[in-house]
Amino acid sequence: MESVEEYQTALEGLSSDAMVALICAAAERFLPVYDAVGSGDPALLRGVIDDLWGWLGGSPWDTTLDERYQELEEYADADYADGDEVLGGISAAVLASIDAARRHSQAGPTRDAVAQGLLAALDLADAIDAALEDADVEPGAVEGEQAWLHHAIATARAEPVQELRALLTAQVPAWVEHYLQASLDD
Repeated sequence: MESVEEYQTALEGLSSDAMVALICAAAERFLPVYDAVGSGDPALLRGVIDDLWGWLGGSPWDTTLDERYQELEEYADADYADGDEVLGGISAAVLASIDAARRHSQAGPTRDAVAQGLLAALDLADAIDAALEDADVEPGAVEGEQAWLHHAIATARAEPVQELRALLTAQVPAWVEHYLQASLDD
């Protein structure tokens, strides 16, 4: 899938909960990179994702998400201004999760937000592959994330939302170790 329209089509028929779970899982897959080399507080990003998963599980909406949204926007803007597409993209992925959750009550807008967020996650994987190539390391983030997204959408169709976090985020992507090694070698 290479366009928002293709993702919108792939997401048709999923519940708003399942779509928000997908975008949260997609963002969560990038968090180990931010945990290791992020310029801001990794606990902020992880806390937002944890709170969104909790909300999907029935906890009330955390009213501090709006404040944290603004802080994450500042993280993303600062990283992009510094030329760091990867760290800026990770913050943007978490922002996309909040955006999708905010639209939760309407399936169409939720689908559109998730489709845009999933496409942005592939752009982020492309930036990671570029960094890997610059470090003379075999890229694999785009290929890995594309395969994961196909699997994740199929899983979201077949499994209850409460099971999706465990099913979709249990394994750290293989490219993370390569990226972190290349980043730490610089």
